[in-house]
Amino acid sequence: MGSILRRYLISWLAVACLFIGSFLVSSLFSAAIAVAPSDSRAIAISLRELHREANTPEGRRLFGATILRGFSVFTDAEGPNVVLLTVRTPGRPSLRLDDFLVAWLNVSSNREWPGCSIDPLPETIRRLEQISRRFDEAERPEQEEALINEWVRVAQAPQQVLVFGVSRNTHFAQVMVEADYFLKDVTQGRAKLAGVRSLFEMRWEEALAALRDPNIPPGSGGVISRFWFNAGDLRVYRDESTVILDECPVVLRTEEEAALPDGTTRGLGRPEPLAKQFAEEFTRNFEAIAEAKPIYRELQNLYHMVAIADLLYRQEESAHLQEMIDTLVRVAPIERSPVAATLPGKTRTEKAEIEEVIPGGTLVARTWVLVCGGVAVNPRVTVRSQVQAPLPMLEEINRCVLRFQPGPKATWWDMGPGKILYSGR
Repeated sequence: MGSILRRYLISWLAVACLFIGSFLVSSLFSAAIAVAPSDSRAIAISLRELHREANTPEGRRLFGATILRGFSVFTDAEGPNVVLLTVRTPGRPSLRLDDFLVAWLNVSSNREWPGCSIDPLPETIRRLEQISRRFDEAERPEQEEALINEWVRVAQAPQQVLVFGVSRNTHFAQVMVEADYFLKDVTQGRAKLAGVRSLFEMRWEEALAALRDPNIPPGSGGVISRFWFNAGDLRVYRDESTVILDECPVVLRTEEEAALPDGTTRGLGRPEPLAKQFAEEFTRNFEAIAEAKPIYRELQNLYHMVAIADLLYRQEESAHLQEMIDTLVRVAPIERSPVAATLPGKTRTEKAEIEEVIPGGTLVARTWVLVCGGVAVNPRVTVRSQVQAPLPMLEEINRCVLRFQPGPKATWWDMGPGKILYSGR
């Protein structure tokens, strides 16, 4: 009995980017209203007085604050004061003074926007493309296996980790790298997240469908998709003294790319359908993902840090604020958090075979699904969406800041339930 073989290879490279900025409107969030966690507390932190405790464990963790909501600017008996408006919610990662200082230094020095990239070298991409072409010529299963093993070895080659816009060995940079490196595990299905099917699973289902039905085209062979995080539908409330960042949701976007002969890539200006579906599922479930995987909550905190730092820098009082920041950097130098120079490429391979008896022989349909990926992170901030808040909300915040302040020398103070800092309370 003879056999007929039908097979194809899916070679997929995924590159993910993160933009903490441009704050594009997303219909996924057009009706979202931020609501305070029920067990949260509103915490005010004086940047003017923080230097007294900045180098203590409590000060470096911003006294347990977990969400940066905005700031208030006023003058008291000691002179101009800038107070960060935060929320403390049990079970969430604490904000870090270091991250805020890094965000401020980036914004105030007009550097390129903070970012990092974890990318396969052009030579790696060229070799993967060459192996994929040789796979089409393989005639025996053992030849396929040898090529697959070679493909995996090449895909796992070290990828360079670049950090720009901020000091490399900082917690800020560390969070960006870790969050996007973990995204590769999510796309490959190595890490399971509620409500999100991995892109590998989607490719696998597509491949099996093509195996079962010869009339279905092989699908997404050789696709390269770039992913990037962005902020959707930003909402900022402000008056003369107070600013509240009421909404800053994290959105995962994607674009299909093509590999060039020199191993670089170029964008095609459109999303690949399955990658788009994955990005939308990730976006819809981001809050649940951040609860399950704290690194994404820390990533969200970076969005808030940079946005608030940018808004603060635009204030007329920025000269006074710069003095406060300079004092903080002097008494509590930014701690070193090493970031690796390279990280191993991640890959996943699976083989599926379907046998079907047909007249004159057996149809053996076989497919390989292979994935690997790189990551690039490019935060950017340009605040565009600012709206007038209900006057009573901002007036109440201003009253609480002053009413609960123990005295002009206070470093921080509790202002009551966290809901006072939310429009959706």
